[in-house]
This record gives sequence, C-alpha cells and structure tokens, in this order.
Amino acid sequence: MRWMLALVVVCAGCAGPGGEPAPTPEEAPEPAPVAVVEPETAQAARPGTRWSPHEGWQQETPTSNMRLAQYRLPLADGDTEDTHVIIYHFGVGGGGSVEANVERWRGQFASITVENRFDSVEFPSGATLTTLDITGTWSAQAMPGEGEVETRDAHRLIAGVVEAEGGPWFIKVLGPKGTIGKWEATIEAFLRHAAAYETE
Repeated sequence: MRWMLALVVVCAGCAGPGGEPAPTPEEAPEPAPVAVVEPETAQAARPGTRWSPHEGWQQETPTSNMRLAQYRLPLADGDTEDTHVIIYHFGVGGGGSVEANVERWRGQFASITVENRFDSVEFPSGATLTTLDITGTWSAQAMPGEGEVETRDAHRLIAGVVEAEGGPWFIKVLGPKGTIGKWEATIEAFLRHAAAYETE
C-alpha cells in the first residue's frame, strides 16, 4: 500500500460479512475530486467532520444503528459479493482500544497470507491514524452471536482507527481482494482525509 506518511468509515466493525464491535469496554482508479458529503449522523457525532467518499462509491442508508455511514463499492470483474466501506462511532472514547480492535480483526481470519500494519501516525490536525491491511481466508460470524461461522477465501480487509477529539472512529472495508484492490487508492485517500480534517 502506498501510504502517505505525514505528521499525520467496518469499523470497529465489519463491512459486508464480519462482526460488529461491542458498543462498549478493502489497477486501482485514482481518487477524483468530489463534493464533500456530510451525513446528518456524522455531524451529530462530530460537528464539522467531513467524509469525502470517491465519486464512484455508492452511498447507502446504514443497516445498523452502530454504523455512522455506509458506502457500497462497485465490484471488480469476476467478484459477486457486495463490499462496503463502513464508519462506526460509539461516542467519545467508545468502541474499545486500538489494540483490542486490531486483535479482533486479525482473529476473524482463519489464515493470513499478507498482513501490513501501520502504527499510529499523527496528522497536523492532532488526530492519529492506525491502519491494518490483511489478505487471507476470512472466517467469522456475519453478526456476533448470530448464525454459523462463514468462511470465505481470497478476502481482504483494510481498516483504520482515527483517534481525535470526539472519537474514536472506526473505518472498515472487507470483501473480495479483487474489489478491494480496485478501490485501494480511494480507500487510502478516504482514511487520510478522515484523520487530516481539522475542525473549525
């Protein structure tokens, strides 16, 4: 991944298949300039926060009250499973520690073929961004405590935790590695924007 290290939404939940976190304690097109989207729920969670999805992403109504915002990624050729970018927010200080979430996300993979972790990077905004990128065999319940464990090969996870005033926010993308690879550059840009944005 081409991360822009600077003095630098599933989640901590899962996009597509994957567990929702407890409320307490994925050749990529180049990102194009797009209009800033400010969902009403996002404004309520952090006044002034701006989520800047790529113009190719499709905004959807969140399917869970734990989801702050949700976008569907058009599939790569050959993929059939819907892939989403999910942003979670559980209130100030909610959702567990960064390390606890990273370990839970890793635990949702029965086997890992590629793993990259970029530890907390501080942005001029004062926010920090921690990211995790895993490819392998995903194996977990679609919803914690509900249904049988599902197993899916050749899956990829890109997840980030943004720690800032009013946060943290958890952004997670999980799906077929082809689709995640297609949108990788736009996912990276989305994560950086979420951490770099400065409140007025």
